[in-house]
Amino acid sequence: MEQALGRELPAETKKEIRDEATVEGVGEFVEFDPNDRDDWPESPGIYVFYDISERPIYVGQGSNIKRRIQDHEQKFWFKSPIVETAACIKIEDASLREKIETILIRFLKRNAVINKQNVER
Repeated sequence: MEQALGRELPAETKKEIRDEATVEGVGEFVEFDPNDRDDWPESPGIYVFYDISERPIYVGQGSNIKRRIQDHEQKFWFKSPIVETAACIKIEDASLREKIETILIRFLKRNAVINKQNVER
C-alpha cells in the first residue's frame, strides 16, 4: 500500500491492517506476488495461488514457502495469467499445516484447478 501511495503509512494504520489480517491463534494472512521471487515468503505456512479472476487454483504448504514455490517455478502452469496473485499464512506446526491444507483443498473441491490431492470424488 505504501508503494502505491508513495509514502509511509501512519503506525496506527499499519497496526489496523495487521490486526485485520491476523487470524488469532494462527498468524497473519499476507498477500504476495508469485511472479516476484523477492516477494516470496520464507516462513513455514500455507499458500494459495489465484488466477487472473482471483479464483483459487492451488493450495500448498511447506516448511519454507519460498523453497516450496521454487518447486513449481518450472511447471507449465506457473505463469501469468494462470498464477496471477498469491497469499499465505505463517503456520509453524507441520501437522497443523497439513491438516489445514487438506481442509482447504476439500472445501475448494474441483475449484482448486491444479491441486486436487485431497479431494474426494
